[in-house]
Amino acid sequence: MKRIAAAIGALAAAGCVSVLPQPQVPDGLYTVDTTRETPVPLAGTVVVQRPETQKLFAGTALISKSDDGSARVVPGVEWSDNPARLLQIGLLDLFAAQAGGHAVTPTSGASAKYELAWRIADFSVNGAQANVALELTLLNARNRDPIARKLVRTDAATTSNDAPARILALEAAARAALQETAAFVSANAPAA
Repeated sequence: MKRIAAAIGALAAAGCVSVLPQPQVPDGLYTVDTTRETPVPLAGTVVVQRPETQKLFAGTALISKSDDGSARVVPGVEWSDNPARLLQIGLLDLFAAQAGGHAVTPTSGASAKYELAWRIADFSVNGAQANVALELTLLNARNRDPIARKLVRTDAATTSNDAPARILALEAAARAALQETAAFVSANAPAA
């Protein structure tokens, strides 16, 4: 009887062993840091929505595209958050309030005259080139009528083909795209 109980206990313990592969820990986590950039003046109050994105760019992995259109994950590096959240926070950090202007998130509850709706069209590397493309629409926050639209495309060359150099090039392209986005919003969102 003791042997049967021991055998059942051994089988139960064996069932707890995981046969799934252990998750890979990246060598580095990266972010889009705009805190050292020159602040962009903002006179109006703007709700900055989180940008929409396709599933390909919705995770934390660095995506590499090839000329034939295929995509793959670059191992060893990851973003600290998904690119949509990193770009939203990066843009908010770029704005300097002037004459009562503010950039806020939708959850802030602040009353705003303007709203930025945007979409990440590209956020990837292709060989030695990092590419960012953002589709911007500035809206009247009250009736959601479009005020202005713009497509922002930026790129940066990598210094080498290793993963950290590629993700740093994409971060530089993202910072340039955010500077252009902030200038677009600032120019089209005057004080009320």
